[in-house]
Amino acid sequence: MTKSNIPRLTGGILFCLFLEIIKPRTKKRVKNSFDIADGLSQTDIMKKLIELLSETKEHVDPSSFRKDVTRYKKCEISNGAYLPFDNISYITTFSKSVNNKNSALLINMADFIDKNLNENKLSWLVDALIETIVKDESIGEMEMFQVSYNQKRAKKDLLVCKYIEIEIFLLNILKFILNKRQDNTVGHDTFSAWYKQSGTGAQWKFSNIHLGSTVNNIEVIRYNESEQVSSDDESSSESESFAQKEEHRDSDEKQIFNNPKIINQNAVNIYNIEHVENLS
Repeated sequence: MTKSNIPRLTGGILFCLFLEIIKPRTKKRVKNSFDIADGLSQTDIMKKLIELLSETKEHVDPSSFRKDVTRYKKCEISNGAYLPFDNISYITTFSKSVNNKNSALLINMADFIDKNLNENKLSWLVDALIETIVKDESIGEMEMFQVSYNQKRAKKDLLVCKYIEIEIFLLNILKFILNKRQDNTVGHDTFSAWYKQSGTGAQWKFSNIHLGSTVNNIEVIRYNESEQVSSDDESSSESESFAQKEEHRDSDEKQIFNNPKIINQNAVNIYNIEHVENLS
């Protein structure tokens, strides 16, 4: 059977889904005629995603960056002068932080969600991503995804998840894309199927209104650093308690072996080995 090339989970498609649930756009008018941007344009969102990856803020040429972001969103390019998605150093460092569940990175992702994404649409985002992953025939059935701080699920089991911790889930998806889906252009057919134009030059509009409808009853939860620290402390305390017990046991054994007295359980008297003449 020929594999379908729709859908494909790529960086461009993930970026598109983020843009579908950004907070409502606002502008502040200052001195009658000047507008201050709300920080929620597609270039703003891309800058913040790159900052998550690279942990740095870099100056970009606005015009070139805007063109690259638009082409990346449409899955026409995989990287660019200001799109470091092929930077091995960034990818390696980011992947290591995700694998280690780095608390600073999780907090940064939580901050990205809070400042840019509509909280009421996070459930739809999770449903859309899970459906895309499950239907993407190029992703192996045993491909593992971190769905919460302490749990991983294979692709084939994602539909039976009871809850998704969204920060670590999104970071894990980004890691998957950066390492295993570096060719963003394989998502072009998916973009073309999901987005429509009313005419040449018109804005692309999302048209896949049923995306995510095959996923039901998955609860979206948020990362809580204090709860995780508490959980880690409990695990640490258990380990320390076990170690203390082992140390105490070893100490008792040493005392027995080093004790100069010989105890004969069937004897009335206890003799001291230092005075063996008393044994006769």
